[in-house]
Amino acid sequence: MSNDDIRYLTDQSLAELSRDCATMIQQVCTRLQDDDLATGIRRLMQSSDLLETFAEMQQENRSIAAMILNAGLATLVNSQSVIAIDNEFRRRAAERN
Repeated sequence: MSNDDIRYLTDQSLAELSRDCATMIQQVCTRLQDDDLATGIRRLMQSSDLLETFAEMQQENRSIAAMILNAGLATLVNSQSVIAIDNEFRRRAAERN
């Protein structure tokens, strides 16, 4: 959904979409309680060469690497959606005043 598309959603639909995004981000955070996933993320964050470390992780444990990639992508997409929704709510509030 583009920023232009959200202009046509009702306030209620935007609020529901925002809640859905927040729920998805919360689910990603809950998955971080998985010790293997948390260890993998910690390893990436401490690496001086993120790409090489991720490639090594894919060879060592493909499922953990996939979980990290999916979690990162889901968080990025949902965070961007939340920002777009918040901006639209601000635009509507300014328009009403």
